Amino acid sequence: MSDFRIGSRHITTAWILSPTLDLLFLVGTPVLIVPAVWIIGRHWATPEQIDLAVASFASFAHHLPGFYRCYGDADLFARFRWRFLLAPPLFLAASALFLFQDMHALTLVLLLWGTWHGLMQTYGFMRIYDLKSGRQEHWSKYLDFSVCFTIFVAGMIYSDARVNAVVTGLWQSGVPPLDASWLPRLRVACAVFAGLVVLCYGINAVLCFRRGHFNAPKLLLATMTGGLYLLAGTATTNVLVGIAMFEVFHAAQYYAVVWTYNRRLANAWRGRLGALATQLLRPGPLLAIYVSSIAAFGCVRYFGSALSEPLTQKCLLSLIATSTLLHFYFDGFIWKVRERSMPENIDVETAHAKPQRRVPPLEHLAKCSLLVIVLGSLFALERRHNKTSRAHEDQLLQVVFQWTPNLPEVQALASQSAIRRGNVKAAVDLAKKAVARRPRSYRAQATLGRAHHAAGQYSAAVTALSAAIHLAPGDWRCYHDLTDALLADGQVQTAREVALAGLDISRDSGLLLSLGSVLCALNEFDEALNVLGEAASSNTHAAVANYRLGLVHLEKKNVERAIQCLEIAVDRDPGHLQSRFQLGLGYYQTGRLASAARQFERCLQNHAPFPELLNNLGAVYSALERWDKAITTYRNALEMAPESAAAHYNLALAYYELNQPSDARRHLEEARRLGQPIPARLLLELNQRH
Repeated sequence: MSDFRIGSRHITTAWILSPTLDLLFLVGTPVLIVPAVWIIGRHWATPEQIDLAVASFASFAHHLPGFYRCYGDADLFARFRWRFLLAPPLFLAASALFLFQDMHALTLVLLLWGTWHGLMQTYGFMRIYDLKSGRQEHWSKYLDFSVCFTIFVAGMIYSDARVNAVVTGLWQSGVPPLDASWLPRLRVACAVFAGLVVLCYGINAVLCFRRGHFNAPKLLLATMTGGLYLLAGTATTNVLVGIAMFEVFHAAQYYAVVWTYNRRLANAWRGRLGALATQLLRPGPLLAIYVSSIAAFGCVRYFGSALSEPLTQKCLLSLIATSTLLHFYFDGFIWKVRERSMPENIDVETAHAKPQRRVPPLEHLAKCSLLVIVLGSLFALERRHNKTSRAHEDQLLQVVFQWTPNLPEVQALASQSAIRRGNVKAAVDLAKKAVARRPRSYRAQATLGRAHHAAGQYSAAVTALSAAIHLAPGDWRCYHDLTDALLADGQVQTAREVALAGLDISRDSGLLLSLGSVLCALNEFDEALNVLGEAASSNTHAAVANYRLGLVHLEKKNVERAIQCLEIAVDRDPGHLQSRFQLGLGYYQTGRLASAARQFERCLQNHAPFPELLNNLGAVYSALERWDKAITTYRNALEMAPESAAAHYNLALAYYELNQPSDARRHLEEARRLGQPIPARLLLELNQRH
């Protein structure tokens, strides 16, 4: 833009479209957006629903008008043919590489590039307003850029949500972030810099006003953009709603300007085309085509969110990432005011005293190479440090919690981590804080419900999970969690109804397992077998489903069928303790003593011992007449549970078989004291041996 100078003829309007349209779409839009989105989020939609709609029909769909410009403007396409032809397949390949490798670096690049993109769009509008007013002082350009830079940097640094996104992206990409103590320092430095910029800009505005060159639309644009960007990241009760507000503003500006530009370009083409094309390029039909095509483009993102198959999800995400990269890349050069077709289509008159500057191919190649270097470096770093363990996730959570401890999304994640660690009190406290800040977030409510469930507060869990379902009636996970909470709270029939309602949404194996547990509690074992059999057909929960099938068959006294299911469960998940323990019991009941001993011994090898396991293993050793092992095992059981009547009784029998009547009598007396019935014949034989 520094190569662009204004002609001497007076320009009659300082507005880009018109005073009314500029206020509606370019400058004053936040005055309409903030209350509209707030009311919708308060009464009709959840933050997640708003986020999906805006991401589809604003963030994603507004790429299409730019593509119209790239591939529909013959002059522009002729100038940048190779960029327009090579960029799509290259960006698609890069997106697919990152997404199919489960890499996160691309998300970080999109976040930072998207922030720069928003900054430059605002800066571009401010420069156009200067051009429309007939002025373009060299120093004014730098002040405008400084204001835009300050707005977006401050909006990034002072927003916990945006800081969290950057820190998470850096960590997941293998780049260690700075220590969290740097955040207050960065905010202070940003405040000082912002104060200096505002002071300089204010002095310049006063001087311009005194000279009669006050540019009200430009100042209003900067004020509205800065206010909304800060509000979107800090002051809203839900970060998704805040993001939606700014994305709608950004997209509205883009839609309006591109529509105006393309309409004027179409008017210039009408005389050179046939009758049908001339009719289609009239404002009415053209606007209908413009709006409907944008809506259709947004539907790809909107309805694609319902995809559940991982491969199709990654394919769709690759296309969305490609579209976003192309949008950022193309907008970096197709909308520059110094382009030949821009002045005439935005009603800016220019002097031709200075020729248009074209970016040399090598300079453009250098910029593209920088992007390749950044993406390649981040890819290599993440491949080197890529970890998917639970410990790695906990480390990430610890880092982001240090940076943004008051962010509700982080508090919810910390609550889930506390549940896994068994710290249920901390889990409940963190989840309550998240709900206090995000009362209409179903994820926050669901997290609170899970925390209450883990703490044994089942009624509170039911209340929170019911609220989550009210906010997100289409999420089957909430039905799954509510079913478990209702079952634990003793509301078995209600749990059945909730599970069936959830299965109308998704036949997920986890929800089928919950329904199976409910049916068992209702003693409807035949129906439970059908439900658990369906769950067992899924690889995700095959081990648990077969384990529960085994338990149901045991209830129905079908031991052999139970053993078959338990064998499948152990084969699918060798580390599942209860499956192996029940399999050992099944072998013991059917007389396969050696197999029972092997299963119980494997349990001891892989898990901490518990009295019931030791007592049953001792019983198997006794049946195999391995009396020394039996006695040792029973003693270990009594060390863990000294008041176990069964262990005392079984140990007495082992001593009896080894002809140690005094020890046998001592443990029999202890077993009797604890309530264990003692056969009179056994006491008689012991007395005879004495």
